[in-house]
Amino acid sequence: NGERYLFDQLRSIARQSLPPAELVVCDDNSSDSTPEILERFAETSPFPVRLVWNAQRLGYVKNFEKAIGLCQGDIIALSDQDDVWYSAKLQRLSEAMESGMDLVFSDADIVDERLQPLGYRLWETIQFGSREQRRVIDGMAYDVLLHRNVVTGATMAFRAHLREIVL
Repeated sequence: NGERYLFDQLRSIARQSLPPAELVVCDDNSSDSTPEILERFAETSPFPVRLVWNAQRLGYVKNFEKAIGLCQGDIIALSDQDDVWYSAKLQRLSEAMESGMDLVFSDADIVDERLQPLGYRLWETIQFGSREQRRVIDGMAYDVLLHRNVVTGATMAFRAHLREIVL
């Protein structure tokens, strides 16, 4: 039931400076106008859109697992129903992966229910500061990232060969 944010989300994906190779959407049995919004978008999208309708609700985790399993591209980027992307998100994540990374993640703006920035970022809220970021860059990612939840699905992209590990 993501109709409230879906138009903004889809528009932000369509406006990427590096368009996605595909968009896979698994609708978890929405009862609002989400299906109609998705169908209209798929008809006019400049890239392939695959819409999958769950006959019964799977829940957040199982629905994401299903969507990830359906992706055919080499790089998989996730998005929650209320995410709105900066126009260079896919390009920047892809460029980071070109340097040999198999999984990348980013910071994010924290917004209110009207999608207005609240003036602070995700990493600030979890105190993932410059010291920890430097340790990750310097090759100590496991030491830093395994101690707390820094990487959120909505801020990451990963190569398809990691699908089973991510799932």
